[in-house]
Amino acid sequence: SLTAPTANNLPLQLGTTRVLVNGVAAPLLSVSPTRIVFQAPWELGGEHCLVHVVVNGVSSAERRMPLKPAAPELALDSTTVSARAFHADNNAPVTADDPALPGEEIWIEALGVGAVDRFPFNGQPANRFGVAKPLQPIEVSIGSIPVSLQEAVLSKTDVGVYRLKVTVPFVSDQPRVVIQLRVAGIPAMQESMDMLSVPLSFATAAHKTLPRY
Repeated sequence: SLTAPTANNLPLQLGTTRVLVNGVAAPLLSVSPTRIVFQAPWELGGEHCLVHVVVNGVSSAERRMPLKPAAPELALDSTTVSARAFHADNNAPVTADDPALPGEEIWIEALGVGAVDRFPFNGQPANRFGVAKPLQPIEVSIGSIPVSLQEAVLSKTDVGVYRLKVTVPFVSDQPRVVIQLRVAGIPAMQESMDMLSVPLSFATAAHKTLPRY
């Protein structure tokens, strides 16, 4: 049977199961008899790490695994299966009923962006640790147009989620556009739909007043 966390924080142990990475307990997202999903501890560095699993106090053999600087993917809205984006002025979700506009600032949420300059406790949000900023170079395109990254921070409410602030470019009028993400030259993983669409309806300023910043 599947065991999963019940709170916003990610536990370092689920049931009787723990995962140690270079001796550091890793936050666990889910545990089943055949699969364990965990978040890599913030302390990791280098090109390889040693992982072993402890169940009922019994430890598995260590396994040497490669490390990458990032494994980016765009966070998805579970209802619309679109990239999670928010209006910067009020943090309201970007939706088909409340679309983003050309020239507007939005936050895009992502996962797997890599190390930050100050990391929180493993399994906890960054809300008590000040602003945590990613260290790897980040590239974002909207509608195939590269956009300038204005700010990149670790979310203060969601564990392991990064927030990227960009300005929506002026593109041809269409109801949805593709967001592309690259971190340290690594594109968002293909299985997580690196060519993701978010509901960014590009109505002109004549139809809706653009926010002022």
